[in-house]
Amino acid sequence: MKPKALSLAILMALVCITHTFARINNPQNLDHFIVDHPQNILRDDTLIIALPDTLPQTLSATDTIPADLPTENKDTSGFPAYKMTKQFVRDFGHTSVDVAIYPFAHWQNRDYLKAGILLGVSGLTYATLDDPIKAWAQRTRNSHSAFFSNQLQLVGQGYISAGIVASFEIYGIAFKQKKARRVAVLSAESFLISTGICTVIKHLAGRARPNTEADHDQWYGPQLTHKSQTSFFSGHTTAIFSVATVIAIEYKDHKWIPPTIYTLATLAAASRIHDNKHWTSDVVFAALLSHYVAKTVVRLHEKMGNKFYLAPEIAGNYNGLALLYCF
Repeated sequence: MKPKALSLAILMALVCITHTFARINNPQNLDHFIVDHPQNILRDDTLIIALPDTLPQTLSATDTIPADLPTENKDTSGFPAYKMTKQFVRDFGHTSVDVAIYPFAHWQNRDYLKAGILLGVSGLTYATLDDPIKAWAQRTRNSHSAFFSNQLQLVGQGYISAGIVASFEIYGIAFKQKKARRVAVLSAESFLISTGICTVIKHLAGRARPNTEADHDQWYGPQLTHKSQTSFFSGHTTAIFSVATVIAIEYKDHKWIPPTIYTLATLAAASRIHDNKHWTSDVVFAALLSHYVAKTVVRLHEKMGNKFYLAPEIAGNYNGLALLYCF
């Protein structure tokens, strides 16, 4: 079996194992997300606007919204039915814009302070650590470290991150697990947004890679063709952290999952420094940015409870459609 195929097969197995253990440890799979089906959202915070006489009179006037109202994912897992459909494409467009404006719309002073500190760390790394860490990494590398680094860098390949997303989606479909499909959708959004930003900035910044023997502060500006001038920032690190962060958040109740997934992502990022493909500041900035994007994507979906739904309403002397608004 080819290395790429073997890597994908192993990752699919790990996804199945991770989700299975998570369900064993927490069989209820309860979470704070709202089930996005009309029959499940009649709560105190639901506004009902009746549209009378729009349903056949044959329905019983004593009935309420049927418990067996058709739904594609009828289970009690407590998670919305996330799917890779046309709706995903539409939501992705909105999410991309929302990620960009999120700091202006939702951040508090403490959030700006945190962002300032993290950007300061990136700047300090760029100013003081890029050259020393490059020198140390190249001085200490050997055949053994090269072997492990070569395996770890595969984790950061875009097709591996895409494979992780696909594995969650396939698992969710096969075993009717809405949480797995939720992870797939959120990871896909995070991955696409993060890598999209990375690709644009890479070609606008034009930073020289360390293996060109250029100085760490050599920037050529916008260009499209020279891979040797696309060091800032690391695409491998961006890809794996954009997916790893979503998994860590969604499975945060299982203590071993977040540290395991973050350790794997960090090792994959470090391999790019070891292989002399990126400066340390490239990797640090990539991890911070993709982590931010992933967390924001998750938060935005948490806020998607404000939605309209149409559902049958049968009560008293009238029947019709109810326009439901959850807030």
